[in-house]
Amino acid sequence: MPRALVLVANGLAASMAQAALARDGIALDDVTMISGRRLAHEWVHGCGRYIQFEKAASLRLAGQVKTLGFYARAVAELKRALRDPALEHIYIVNTENILMTHALQFAEATPEVTLSVLVEGNMNFQPMSAEHRTWWRWLLRPAAARLLGLAYRKPTTHLSGAFEPRVDRVISYSDKHLHAPAEKVIRLELPTVAPVIAPDPDTVLVLATALNYFMTAADYARFKTAFARWIKTLGARRILVKLHPNYDTAGIEQAIEGAEIYDEPRGIEVVAAEIPATRVIGYWTTGLATLRRIRPDLECIDFGHDFYAQAAYHGDSSIPKVLEATGVTVVRAAPYLEGA
Repeated sequence: MPRALVLVANGLAASMAQAALARDGIALDDVTMISGRRLAHEWVHGCGRYIQFEKAASLRLAGQVKTLGFYARAVAELKRALRDPALEHIYIVNTENILMTHALQFAEATPEVTLSVLVEGNMNFQPMSAEHRTWWRWLLRPAAARLLGLAYRKPTTHLSGAFEPRVDRVISYSDKHLHAPAEKVIRLELPTVAPVIAPDPDTVLVLATALNYFMTAADYARFKTAFARWIKTLGARRILVKLHPNYDTAGIEQAIEGAEIYDEPRGIEVVAAEIPATRVIGYWTTGLATLRRIRPDLECIDFGHDFYAQAAYHGDSSIPKVLEATGVTVVRAAPYLEGA
């Protein structure tokens, strides 16, 4: 008999869910949790019911075929939870996913349930609407929803769902630049962790992301070259690259001279205490903002917002403001681009 239904899609949202459940006084054995990504958080396995997508995720159309088995199981769990009269809380992270928009519409017809949006990353601090997603998603999702017996509608507001009238709360680690009505926001701090190893000041850790999926191959090649040039100026004795746990990162590690793979598939928020470097570098990754909160002793640096904001994010001018508000240092790509 679940009191809470939690629908998440990454590690940060899972951490926000943990904090929200504790705040709301909900025991884990009263929780049904469904994750669209593999999670390394040990606590999730204490939930009354828990399932996750076990395979590597894909941002390509052809890659969605492998999700069908997961969604069939997820729909059964979703409907089981929604039928339970003990259900009091639903937590979602967006209104584009077919499970979450079904849960939203259920909540619209069930006023006694509290509906909360959990912040899942940088997208919550960006202007993010349906037009920012690739076209095939808006053809595939309604069709998949019908096949699985779910109610679906295309989002018309911010994709997080924060501006949906039925949403009661938006639970976030920060309210600065957050795209959400101020009166709905509940701020919950992520707990800090202390290092369990001594970080090396001559080592840098690079968080590779799936940015390559959102720009042309030519633009990404220019970005990689500029990134590698800048990394070289740091004078680090050791350069570690943590590959994305779900997506191909198009050989960013091969572009960096002397780089080594940091063989750690768990999310950065899970391994924060074990980071062997004092500087962590990325490019528009939620991991940097997360680390600034749970490991404030680390220097977190974002590279290239002046380039990737144009090439991948429709010229979104909010990006450097969001980064700086979280304490992340920003470095421009322009001086390191070819021809600069």
